[in-house]
Amino acid sequence: MDDHTVSGRTVAILDLVALSGVASLAALTEHTGIPRSTAYRLAEDLCHRGVLLKKDNLYRLGSRIVAWGCQAVASNELRQVADPYVREMYERTGEFTWLYLVEGEDVHMLSRSHGALPGQMASIPWPKGQHRTALLLAAGGRAAVAGRPDLVEDLLAGGVPRSTPYAPRRHDQIREGMARCRESGFAVEQECFAQGWGCVAAPISDPAGQTCGVIGLTVRAGRLTPERFSGRILGAAEAIAGRLRASA
Repeated sequence: MDDHTVSGRTVAILDLVALSGVASLAALTEHTGIPRSTAYRLAEDLCHRGVLLKKDNLYRLGSRIVAWGCQAVASNELRQVADPYVREMYERTGEFTWLYLVEGEDVHMLSRSHGALPGQMASIPWPKGQHRTALLLAAGGRAAVAGRPDLVEDLLAGGVPRSTPYAPRRHDQIREGMARCRESGFAVEQECFAQGWGCVAAPISDPAGQTCGVIGLTVRAGRLTPERFSGRILGAAEAIAGRLRASA
């Protein structure tokens, strides 16, 4: 929604391009509510500054914002502390291991380590286009929000999403899954978010005790057993949280 400020409109344009990969001027206007002439002027100015790139009348992220993103990720404290654990987890399990940054209800991929995977799986960051679905159904999403029952209820107010035939259908099933995550310290799901795949994940606490990240594994559904992976994931999450506390 257009907030009629320059900064708000600029962020809205960048958010849409980042989410879509590419966006036309018509898409910028339709999805942000910004008047066409204003959207055009802002987008062209962002291109002039290297923040966006225009090709074939489509806007995409430019080299300047890519460089900012790389710098932000490289300097992120959570990634610096957790990266060795992500690599070690992959080396020990041979499974796709990843690290999410959690800020409120925003989730971002910070790091991953994996071998050969289907191209669509290996390239997936956090699924922004299915944000609410991922928070409620994917193990990484559950681990990110289980400690905030108020946020879970806000997400459930939009209904229970279904991404696979195996996804829970009722509010109480999702609440029970969140409660199990709070009690056990980890979340696990089999084909609830992506058919053929399962995940196990654990939240990482910052020095104030709030969830600041999630470490997890994505595994072929037939190979996923909580007993095999949960202890390692929990141990890694606790070790990373301990390092963050020690450096605070």
